Amino acid sequence: MNNTLFIYKALRQFAHHLPVLVIALALFSSCGADRNFKKGEKYLALGEYFDAATEFKQAYTKTPAKERERRGQIALKMAASYDKSLQTAKAVAAYRNAVRYKQASSSDYLALGRLLLKTGSYKEAAQIFEMVLDSMPNNALAQNGLEAARKAP
Repeated sequence: MNNTLFIYKALRQFAHHLPVLVIALALFSSCGADRNFKKGEKYLALGEYFDAATEFKQAYTKTPAKERERRGQIALKMAASYDKSLQTAKAVAAYRNAVRYKQASSSDYLALGRLLLKTGSYKEAAQIFEMVLDSMPNNALAQNGLEAARKAP
């Protein structure tokens, strides 16, 4: 009986402190993502693109899926780092994540189209360039990319 009462009291105390523990855990996990993001920014500024991509990837992984805007922004940084470190397939995947999270700009779509040309995905690249030309009809880069995608085998 005495042991049961002790366990009951201990569980009650633990349950009383549980919300505080959950909040602390959430704060510490987001701090990790911010720390990785800041490290990635530093590496990016130094031109160390491979290390920047690694840090941005960790920040992306640590950021909760519900924070869609933040994940999209991190995906863009990750994509640029992968692109500059010549990791084309990973850059395409990261740009697609940014598009999915609705954070990609016209220049990001152009970069995605260029990378798709590089990987041989000509039909998809043509669709991306057409999308860019819908919003910016006089863009020479998009026009040249579309022409290249259409001429490809």
